[in-house]
Amino acid sequence: MERGGSVTFHGPGQIVVYPVVYLKGKKLSVKNYVWTLEEIMIETLKELGISSYRLEKKRGVFTEKGKIGFVGVKISRNISYHGFS
Repeated sequence: MERGGSVTFHGPGQIVVYPVVYLKGKKLSVKNYVWTLEEIMIETLKELGISSYRLEKKRGVFTEKGKIGFVGVKISRNISYHGFS
């Protein structure tokens, strides 16, 4: 499974996390893995006093001002590559 974008720009101050996870060993489906990455962002933002949420049928994390968290993963042989920002 390829991640969605062809080009990604990471600007100054943007936090980028690229975990490498053996999904089968953690008993995670791709859907659950993406949900977990989103949940990590939501909980981190909560700690910073920023209210955020998911939108049904859209990947990522949103605030009242728009999208704040992005997810882009590649899965090969049950190993995840790339991550979130």
